[in-house]
Amino acid sequence: MGITPQQLGGREIYKQGPGCAHCKGKGYRGRTGIHELLVVDDEIRALVMKNADAASIRRTATAHGMNTLREDGAEKVLAGITTIEEVLRVTQDDIV
Repeated sequence: MGITPQQLGGREIYKQGPGCAHCKGKGYRGRTGIHELLVVDDEIRALVMKNADAASIRRTATAHGMNTLREDGAEKVLAGITTIEEVLRVTQDDIV
């Protein structure tokens, strides 16, 4: 997922939630989304109009600052909002 030791800064992260009676042992309570927003600027628009493959569009978008689902998930892992296990589960089809 690309989390560096510097980003951790001594924080503990969890592979899996501990679970409790409220979450029925799943380790999660409520829902938290992870998000990816593709801003269609002129360069992205040109790629789309040329029928560029998704990987090319993604590379260009991330070069322009777009955070992927997995990156947003990693930020939420670092904030203690979710676990690595859950981020990997919901981003398994994410192109790395």
